[in-house]
Amino acid sequence: WYQRRVRESSGINAEYGECQFGIQGPGGFLALVNIASGTPKKTENDLIAYGRRQGMKISNVGYSFQEVKDITCELPDGITEEGIEELALQCGTEEYVVEGSSIIFTIGREDQKSFFEEAKEVGLSVESVDTRWQAEDLVEVPEDQWKKVGLFMDQLEHLDGFEKIYHNAENMEAIQARSYR
Repeated sequence: WYQRRVRESSGINAEYGECQFGIQGPGGFLALVNIASGTPKKTENDLIAYGRRQGMKISNVGYSFQEVKDITCELPDGITEEGIEELALQCGTEEYVVEGSSIIFTIGREDQKSFFEEAKEVGLSVESVDTRWQAEDLVEVPEDQWKKVGLFMDQLEHLDGFEKIYHNAENMEAIQARSYR
């Protein structure tokens, strides 16, 4: 399963598809993999081959992920921590992170329009908007499955056009901290 969005590659008039593949693996592991490819069918076949070695399969897992927006805004001068919390609530979210002179709000895709209306009303300057996928439910991948998940993650990094993976593994840092070669 994949979705294809066409984009122009820089300097060349070739079509590249940004493909998103759903992956189902051992221990309840689910992932969405973004890959830029001029040959989506070949990319899908490569992904199937990589996955098969580690007990993974292409599957429709999109229902397990929510599209979220990370909206970076300029932090108003002299604002207190309490003021930041109030600002976030005014903009319709409780999820935010302060990084230097910026504040990053996290909202669901469906809340984007109302966020921008509120941000404009309170005078926030939007610097950027990034989209990512967040798992609805995180799972603890069992330790006896770590090697399969770790090897799969490592193989993805070597796949042509690999861009990003979103997953539901709560213990991914521990999985990737081990060496599986």
